Amino acid sequence: MQRDLSLYFDIPSLRRFFLFISLVLFISTSYAADDIGRLRYFILSGDQGKITHGTNVTEDSIKTQGASIHLVFANGMGFGPAMMTTKTTLNSQSHTLYSENIDVSYTIGGEWSFTLGYGRAMNGRGEIKNGDEYVTSSVKGDALFMLFGMPFVFGELVGGLRGSKHEFGPYQKTENGTETQLEENIINQTVQMMLGYGLHF
Repeated sequence: MQRDLSLYFDIPSLRRFFLFISLVLFISTSYAADDIGRLRYFILSGDQGKITHGTNVTEDSIKTQGASIHLVFANGMGFGPAMMTTKTTLNSQSHTLYSENIDVSYTIGGEWSFTLGYGRAMNGRGEIKNGDEYVTSSVKGDALFMLFGMPFVFGELVGGLRGSKHEFGPYQKTENGTETQLEENIINQTVQMMLGYGLHF
C-alpha cells in the first residue's frame, strides 16, 4: 500500500522541528506520563519512497533497512541513535545512501503507550556507482515518527511509521589527481516501518 507523506515532505525542516516540539508540549500538559523507564530496540524496514537527482526521479526498487536504540525516561522523554541505509538504481547508476541520526521523543501511557518522535541526521555517506564512483560524506535532513506500544513479556512490543527526508551531497570523485563534482545533490525521501521490543525498568 502506498503511503502518502507529501504533506510532511512539503514542510521545511525547521518548521517540522517546531511542529514536533509544539505537539510534545501540548501532550505533556494534557496527559501525565507513567513512571516507567524503557529501553527500546527497533528494526527499520521499508520499500516506499522517492529518490531525486536533479530532474531524474525514481520511486521503484527502493529498499531501506536500519536499526535504532532508544532510551525513554520515566518522565516520557527519550533519545537514541538510528542508522538507515537506502539502496536503489537511478539512470543505471547504483545509489547507496547511509545516514546516522539522533532521535528525540515523548511517550505517554504505561503498558499501553503512544510515542511521537523527531530525528535529525548527523553523519552519513552517499555512493554512486556505474563505472565511475562518486562519494559524499555530507548529509542533512530530518524525520518524524509515531509509535504505539502494547504489553509483551516483561516489557512491550512497539511499532509504527517513520517518514524521513535527507539530502546527500555534494558528490565528488578523484581520478589521476583531478577532482570532479556533480552539480546536483541527491534527495532521499522514504517511509519505514519501525518494529521493536522495549524492556521496562
